[in-house]
Amino acid sequence: GTCFTVVAENITLDCMGYSINYSSSGAAGNGIRIPGANSTKVRNCVILEGRATGSLHPAISSIDSYHHYYFNLTIITRSASSAGISLDGVINFTFDKVNITTLNSDAYGVYSFAGTSNLLLRNLTIRTLGSPSYGIFSTGSSSLLSVLKSRIETSGFAARGILIDWGQRFNLTDSLIITRTTVAPGLEMIALAHYAYVARNTFYTSGSGGINLHQQVDYGHFENNTIYNNGGSGLDLYD
Repeated sequence: GTCFTVVAENITLDCMGYSINYSSSGAAGNGIRIPGANSTKVRNCVILEGRATGSLHPAISSIDSYHHYYFNLTIITRSASSAGISLDGVINFTFDKVNITTLNSDAYGVYSFAGTSNLLLRNLTIRTLGSPSYGIFSTGSSSLLSVLKSRIETSGFAARGILIDWGQRFNLTDSLIITRTTVAPGLEMIALAHYAYVARNTFYTSGSGGINLHQQVDYGHFENNTIYNNGGSGLDLYD
């Protein structure tokens, strides 16, 4: 089940390096769940999903909340279709120095949807092992997502580094994206992804495009990116 549910304003949860072990029985739950509480700070936590049974058990889940700051976290999920961080309609969130590992299929390092806005991901390390999986998946008219100075590595079939679907003003800078199998682009942007800024990143891919851009992706700015590819293309454009 769920370990912590935060419903009050202005709460600080400092684990001081201790672990949160959630869903140890395999029952649905989260390590930390914040449904609608604002101005929350979470730091110095190790958040572990206890068992791989069941599905949809994000370690951190926040819905309709504002002004959160997360610092120095280690997250490991084990079940299928689970996210290290799941965000639904949140505004002004920062995650800094967060290490996320997902161990099962159809999982997400960070899953952002339903109008999430002004989300900063800085100094993140994300590693996914399942097929398929996503380092970062942003969808549902989200905007102002920034990924800075981060490392994202996927190793399963069709495991994308970053997928942006229907979002505006995405910023990816000074980051390293590694995908190790086919059908696994480092960065993929599909319908209605506008005004992206992608600069000074390094992509390593194998059998997939380093960057894939689909129809209705426009007004993007790409500069000083380095793409190393084994058996695929550096940049793929689709109509």
